[in-house]
This record gives sequence, structure tokens and C-alpha cells, in this order.
Amino acid sequence: MKILKWIGILLLIVIAGLVIIGLIAPKEFSMQRSKVINADRNVIFGILSDYNRMIEWSPWAKLDPNCAYEYSGNPGEVGHSYTWKGNKDVGSGTMTLSEVVPNEKLSFNLKFVEPFESESDGHWFLTDTAGATLVTWTFHDKYNFIESIIMYFMDMDKMLGTDYEKGLDSLKEIAENSKPAYEVKEVSFTPTTYIGKRVQVPFKQVDSTLFASTYMELGAALAKNKAQMIGAPVSIAYGWNMETQMADIAPAFPVATDKGKWDGLNVIKINDTKALCIEYYGPYNQTEKAHAAMEKYIQSKGLSVQDYVIEEYATDPASVNYDYSKVMTRIYYFPK
Repeated sequence: MKILKWIGILLLIVIAGLVIIGLIAPKEFSMQRSKVINADRNVIFGILSDYNRMIEWSPWAKLDPNCAYEYSGNPGEVGHSYTWKGNKDVGSGTMTLSEVVPNEKLSFNLKFVEPFESESDGHWFLTDTAGATLVTWTFHDKYNFIESIIMYFMDMDKMLGTDYEKGLDSLKEIAENSKPAYEVKEVSFTPTTYIGKRVQVPFKQVDSTLFASTYMELGAALAKNKAQMIGAPVSIAYGWNMETQMADIAPAFPVATDKGKWDGLNVIKINDTKALCIEYYGPYNQTEKAHAAMEKYIQSKGLSVQDYVIEEYATDPASVNYDYSKVMTRIYYFPK
């Protein structure tokens, strides 16, 4: 009985101690890490504000290469988000942009579902400093009574701060080695014959599935006709109708000759010898700003161009381990 009595007393002491800790322990946690990056604010802002690029620099992406991601909203706009579901090291949740001040500040809301439910927030601040940019990454969380007891025994600043430092190091490397984003060059173009498949499809169907299946069909046709592919695969765009939300495009392969039977396919000849070109680096589904830069250049020069545009997919993503900061797409417009 004495043993039970002492056990009871010890339990009461432990419980009382935990209650006291719960009463005095902080109910909020904030931390931040900073890094000077030798790149323009707009370059860094472009990377941070596009959640499609998080896997390029996030310290947690490396913990689960097979993590599944889903994206929504427009990069750089409030409401843009990504949802992840991965292994036990990364769990699952959603990060959403909640405030955007172009080239100065980004705020985010972070909701975890696994391994436990929680909600927190944070910011990225970008400040000019001596020809470079000071990037500050912050985090803020609130604890309930039980959580405050648990966190009392953990050094969250060290644990999370280490990950933040790794992320900022990766961000620095990517930003400082980013290629010029939207430099328009006047270049020579070699007249080329393409075998393609011209289709009219809704915007939402212009995706990797469409291109993969079409390129497989084209590859089979080239093999059947013993035709030689002489360059990178392309997409030839003839129009994007904003009213009907329909795209008129032709995934295509450049060929040495169009001799053969091309049932259901199109022989496309581009005879232009001069072109305007942007070498765009990034995901294939994020070329809108490059096209906008090209159109602005064309307008500023008072030029008129052909009704077709070519995107040439010069880099195989697998060859650079799917680091899309190194994946180049050449975008060609053709002056009349």
C-alpha cells in the first residue's frame, strides 16, 4: 500500500509540474532566418511566389522525392497554393499565399493534416542591400495548453531554423545561377519541315498527357516511315481563343524529309529565315510571362508577326534531374 501511495504522490507531483509548465510555457512561437543573395529582388520574388518551383529549393522536398503535389491559383497572386502528400518525414498539408506585395513581401498560411493537424503562418521579406537582396523568412505558430507543454521540452528554433537555413542556401544557389528570364534576341532561323498533329482542344486539355500521347504517335509514324528526327520536339501554336477557351496547336517533330505516308498527321513547313527568340528557363506550364515579354517587345518595336509561334523544348528534364531552373524552352516568333 505504501508503494501505491508513493506512486500516487509522484503522479500528482508530475501532473502538478506539467500543469505549472502549461501555465508558464509560451503560447506562441516565432523565428526567422535571413540570407544575403546576390540576385535582383524580382528574380527571387519570381521563384518564391511560384509554388510550382518549391521543389527546386525547399529543404523538405529532398526528404521525399516521390511526394505528390497539386497546385492551384496563379503564381504571384493571393490564393495561389500547393498541396502535398508524402511519407512520414514530410506528412501532408497545404501552403497558400495570403498576401503579396510585389518584389517586397509574400505572406503564407500553412495547414498541416499529417502527422497532426496544425495551422501557422509566415512571411518572406525582400530588401535591397549593397547591390544584393536580403531575404528574411519568418514563421509564427500558436499553441494550445497541451501543445505548449510538449513544445516546452523542444528547441523549435534550432530544429526548424536548421531547415530554414538549408532552404535559404538552396534558394541562394538557384537565384544566383538563374538565367536571364526574358531577353529577346533577333536570330536566324533555318527553314524546317515538321511532322505534327494539329488539334483544337480546350485550354485545360493542353497538358503533359496530350503532349506525351501525341509525341508517342509521332514517334511511331517516324519509325514506320524511316524518317529522321533532326532536332528537339516542338509545339506550334496557331491560336488561343480566350472567348471559347480553345487552343489551336500542333505538337511536332522536325524531320529531314517529309517523304512517306502520314495518315492523320500534318506536314508543316516553316520557311521563315528570321525570328525573335526568348530562351526561357522553367516549367513548361509557366511560359506565360515569357510570351507576354515577347509581345511587349514586338509592340515596342512596331512589328507585325506571323500567326504561328513555336516553342522548342531544348532540354530533356531528366537530363538535369528535373531541376526546372535548368530546363530551357526556346520561344520563336516570326516577323513578317
